[in-house]
Amino acid sequence: MRASFTLVLGLILLVAPAAALAKEISRELAVDGWTCEGCAARTEKVVRALKGVKDAKANLDKKLVAVTYDDAQTGPDAIRAAITKAGFSCPLPKSK
Repeated sequence: MRASFTLVLGLILLVAPAAALAKEISRELAVDGWTCEGCAARTEKVVRALKGVKDAKANLDKKLVAVTYDDAQTGPDAIRAAITKAGFSCPLPKSK
């Protein structure tokens, strides 16, 4: 019994620091190449399929996709790559 407890405690201590460092991030990314609602829906689908993405909502009128994700599992580069692979472009934001 004690060995099982020690093993479980060890696993918790191993996983806990990584979980504590993860943050949920929300950001909007501009997308070029959409011509219809189907394009926006396809973008939502490929972004949502990424590990760590909690939600994705496309706005066709504004040509933006709002993404909420766990930054320990994915990030803007992976999201942009998925959008590009789906056939659209996702330019980097202009520096201010």
